[in-house]
Order: sequence, then C-alpha cells, then structure tokens
Amino acid sequence: MPNNTVLVGVKFSDWPADPYPLSDLDARAFTAPDSWATFMRENSFGAFNVVGRSVGWYTLPGPTTRYGSNIQNSGLLYAPVNSALLLADMLAVMGA
Repeated sequence: MPNNTVLVGVKFSDWPADPYPLSDLDARAFTAPDSWATFMRENSFGAFNVVGRSVGWYTLPGPTTRYGSNIQNSGLLYAPVNSALLLADMLAVMGA
C-alpha cells in the first residue's frame, strides 16, 4: 500500500526567490531514479512505497536565522535549530 505524502516547500523572508521549480522538488522527492521515494523503497525491500506531490512555495515570516544556522548559498536550511517554530510558522502561512 502506498504511503501518500505531501511535501511542503517553504522559503524564508530573506531568501524570497523560489529555490527551484516545484517540478524539481517532486522529482527529487518522488520520481527521479535517485529520489527519496526510490531510496525508501529500495532500502525497505519494497515494504515502504512513497507517492506524493509537492506544494508551495510558502514564504515563512522570519529570516533563515530565526530557524537555524546551517544555511547553504541557495537558501536551503539543513538541521533546523528550532524545528517547532519552523513548523508553527509553516502551518500559519499555509492557513492550517
């Protein structure tokens, strides 16, 4: 049974440009041969099948430093320092 997933693309107030098209995010997560979905399927020996789509880009109200300090030149954030705040702001801008 597939695991339906929605991948939410967010960006930061100090990085207003979209990092890349949502179609690229879909490919990286779900459809490319080296995608996250492929990795999960292969490493679970087919037991974990991920399908989904990407939505966004939603602009968070704070700059990158509000959420973490490991920022790449593209504005991508890895290992957020305050993931609870990031999630709360993400849900707020999505209207959830």
